[in-house]
Amino acid sequence: MLEEEDCLAGKPGPGQQEIILDRGKMNGIPLFRVRTGMESATIIRMDLAESLLEREIVGMELKEVRLTYGAVSQIE
Repeated sequence: MLEEEDCLAGKPGPGQQEIILDRGKMNGIPLFRVRTGMESATIIRMDLAESLLEREIVGMELKEVRLTYGAVSQIE
């Protein structure tokens, strides 16, 4: 069971795919979940992702997220 972090910089709009995280709210956990509306996403730190890729893990899809310091008023 992954720990859930409340570190979204703003609520995604309808159909919004990009995830923007507030770095100030993150606790430094290398693997955690964030709730994005009705769904959730698994977030991994870059060092963990690189380590998994070096080990040639299969079945993992990576997507880039954006980091900010502070809340974003509206995510477009």
